[in-house]
Amino acid sequence: MMTSNNEKTKKEEERKKIKEESKVNVRKWWENFYRTCLKRSFDFSALDISDRYNPNKHICLIIPKGIIADEACKVLKIFYKINNHSLKDLSVLKNYRDTNKDYAVILNKNNVGKDLTLIEGFMLLCYLKNRRAVLSGNIVCSDSKKNGEGGFSPVIVFDPEEDVLHIDLMLVQ
Repeated sequence: MMTSNNEKTKKEEERKKIKEESKVNVRKWWENFYRTCLKRSFDFSALDISDRYNPNKHICLIIPKGIIADEACKVLKIFYKINNHSLKDLSVLKNYRDTNKDYAVILNKNNVGKDLTLIEGFMLLCYLKNRRAVLSGNIVCSDSKKNGEGGFSPVIVFDPEEDVLHIDLMLVQ
């Protein structure tokens, strides 16, 4: 049985509508999250989210303009106990994506802890905890580097037995 062009067009329009609704929902979720956790209001309604975003396959992190690692760490402490071994001063980090504007990061749900900045790693962990999901494996924040120390990047390790996050530095080649 052949499908008419009109039916194909209707199905495509319906898919686009569902995709746009999911983008609106993720923007609103992050606005509410930051309003609750940071006590600050953000408007992400004009933020561009990639068309490849599919809520069944991806996690969408939204990072607000101006957020710094120390501020993101305070949000993380709402959800987790944290042990900062060798990374007491988060201001020593250089992030490859600066927060001079709001931006979205699309992560594959099957491979989330890769190529993130430390701020993105913190927000990912908050998102997962809020959704009652558990991190499996470590988050190597290879898009953040310690100033003046070459390839050292933060790594976040979750210890489920002690229910604590360990943040340390690791040499990333």
